[in-house]
Amino acid sequence: MFVVESFDKGANVATIYVTLFDIKTKTIFVTEKVKGMPKGIGLRNFWAGAIKDVINKVNSTYYSNWKSNAK
Repeated sequence: MFVVESFDKGANVATIYVTLFDIKTKTIFVTEKVKGMPKGIGLRNFWAGAIKDVINKVNSTYYSNWKSNAK
């Protein structure tokens, strides 16, 4: 689940909490604050670029760290 804390145009950054949890047991596995850099033309694409950046960071870095710490 992604919970957006802020889209800060002045600082040119989006701050998003990434939370992994089990719906059935309501157990939270991890919550991490991740910052994404916006890119794109137009309001929607600009902030969608920040969300895509966060997804890429989670896939490339954060997920492997979370998985190794869970073992």
